[in-house]
Amino acid sequence: MELNWKNALTVYREIVEADSGIKLSIENFYDLAMRYPFGIYKEGAEDIVRDPIMTNEKGELICVGEVPEHSLLNILKGEPDSLIQAAGKAAKEACGKEIHCPLVADCISRTLFLREDFIRELAAVKENLVVSDASGTGEQGIPAGMLTLGEISSYGETTLEFFNKTIVIGGCYK
Repeated sequence: MELNWKNALTVYREIVEADSGIKLSIENFYDLAMRYPFGIYKEGAEDIVRDPIMTNEKGELICVGEVPEHSLLNILKGEPDSLIQAAGKAAKEACGKEIHCPLVADCISRTLFLREDFIRELAAVKENLVVSDASGTGEQGIPAGMLTLGEISSYGETTLEFFNKTIVIGGCYK
């Protein structure tokens, strides 16, 4: 409803227009906002992303997932190359051990943002994912996956969170 005790859309518009050089309107809100998601600050961890998807007549921003009241928010800026690199890094980190039956959950908002570059993201995952086949040769295989409306995961040993614009890679390990 508000950012810094002001109308949320007014503040968001000022920041996005200043950075992008594009006038934010109802017609282009979704396309421009998918490049500028919110990051909910979490001490000692990466921000939790929330995608603004629309605004209402009061100038409130509607996000995919809850933004708790009094949250410390950053307005992030997505760049296709950084998302693709992060996907490759996630695949590499998932393969600290050889993985069987890899499963990739990729947020649909990444796909919509990347558009034709989505194929590059899939290639980065495949290049960095070492999959053990039944014979144990460690050859690369094709992971199973899905596009999701956000992912539920944790930062390893912490509580579960609902994420937007993330890619989660897991599977069965030897």
